[in-house]
Amino acid sequence: MGIGIQSLNLTLSLWKDGWFDNFDSVIELGSQDLHAPQDEISLVFNKLLNMPLPAGEKSYTPRMFYHGMGFRRYQCIDMDGRHNALKFDLNKDISMEYDYRQTFNLVTNHGTSEHCFDQAKVFQNVHNLCSPGGIMLHALPFQGYLNHG
Repeated sequence: MGIGIQSLNLTLSLWKDGWFDNFDSVIELGSQDLHAPQDEISLVFNKLLNMPLPAGEKSYTPRMFYHGMGFRRYQCIDMDGRHNALKFDLNKDISMEYDYRQTFNLVTNHGTSEHCFDQAKVFQNVHNLCSPGGIMLHALPFQGYLNHG
């Protein structure tokens, strides 16, 4: 799963326009990677976020991306466990099944919900994860992905 350049640019646009002012927490559905040409990712980090790649790091991560915009608390949910993901089944009410009731200013869904069977439960979880006044951002594949998910 991954965050493409369109989603990176949309998120940056929202940030620049002040939509994330006073936001400090983000949770992603899926353990995302950045999926864009390396030169475009470098442009985002170096010129727009003023964040050179830290010494010893091989590539930028979504955690770094959100950190560059001021989000201090980052979490993701994915059964694969990558990027320290919480291993929660989004087809279940995670507040009841896992006693998880934390909320976040920003909840993202960059191509995860379409892999779940119980769409109502996934979106209930998204709403429960979002703090009052928070933002839910969905960027899902559609064109050319007939059998995707």
